Amino acid sequence: MQKIYTSAALSCCLLSMLHSAQADVSLTVTAVTDYTLNGISQTQGDPALQASLDWAGTDGLSGVYAGVWTSNVDFGRYDKINREIDVYFGKYWQLNEKIGLDTGIAYYTYHGVSYADDYDYPEVYAKFGYNSSLGDSELNFWYT
Repeated sequence: MQKIYTSAALSCCLLSMLHSAQADVSLTVTAVTDYTLNGISQTQGDPALQASLDWAGTDGLSGVYAGVWTSNVDFGRYDKINREIDVYFGKYWQLNEKIGLDTGIAYYTYHGVSYADDYDYPEVYAKFGYNSSLGDSELNFWYT
């Protein structure tokens, strides 16, 4: 339970620090029939309720973003972890009219039992986007 409060407090602090600048804030709630990650069910084929709170900077902080995302999870009958909470922070640059670069860091946390923090991990990423007359393409690099 302490980890949930810590994750929530860190997310609120991050978002409140960024609040003083001009920004756009959005809240999203999604219901899915199965939460999958890289083709593997995170809910044993059951539905999931997911929510996110996202912040995007404007004016002087254009391209800067941060947020928190959560979902219920179920890793099997012997594993009592039941919640995933992720926080992330990044920066997007439009390099020219065709090429964009998005870099950031995400931290994935799991909750429900005392050993859940054994599952926690950070991930850094860089995403290159290219826009052409044929459509949009993206090349993603993630490192855990």
